[in-house]
Amino acid sequence: MGKDRQSYQRIELEKVYPTIGYLLEVANALKIPFKELFSFIDEE
Repeated sequence: MGKDRQSYQRIELEKVYPTIGYLLEVANALKIPFKELFSFIDEE
């Protein structure tokens, strides 16, 4: 994605919250639909 390690760490440690744009980049990098980032229910 072209983000530095500190960028990820700040989000993981809840020092900053990702923007919608950042989350879109994550979804695109993972090649998944944006809404899947928010799928917390196991659909079996």
